[in-house]
Amino acid sequence: MAPSFAAVGAAYTGTVVRVIDGDSLMVRVDSHQRQVRLKDIDAPEYDQPFGLRAKRYTASLCLGIEVTVHLHGTDDYERDLGVVLVEGQNINRELLWAGLAWHYKFHNKDPDLAALEDAARQAVGLATALKSSLA
Repeated sequence: MAPSFAAVGAAYTGTVVRVIDGDSLMVRVDSHQRQVRLKDIDAPEYDQPFGLRAKRYTASLCLGIEVTVHLHGTDDYERDLGVVLVEGQNINRELLWAGLAWHYKFHNKDPDLAALEDAARQAVGLATALKSSLA
């Protein structure tokens, strides 16, 4: 039987053994695997534009690495909702900063997350403008 970590505010450590998509991971804790959905963000699905890029970026940040998952409950699919840290680096925020996820504003009103998403959009817009001006 898998260990229970259902309490909001609980944290556990484990190794990321699979990146399902940009915002979903499988984490091995002892001899069990737990599916984790990154809290407060939404990355494109694998078959959507930028979905593969988001998945690869997430993998580059945490696949095969020990992470700490700060639990914030479970979602409708019984996945752990968590903030995932690698040596103090917040993976959820990294995906927003990289422009590979959206701030899930319906469930979270954190102005810092909104600002990260806005900054990424402006950077992407600037990069696109520079590229087109050089063409």
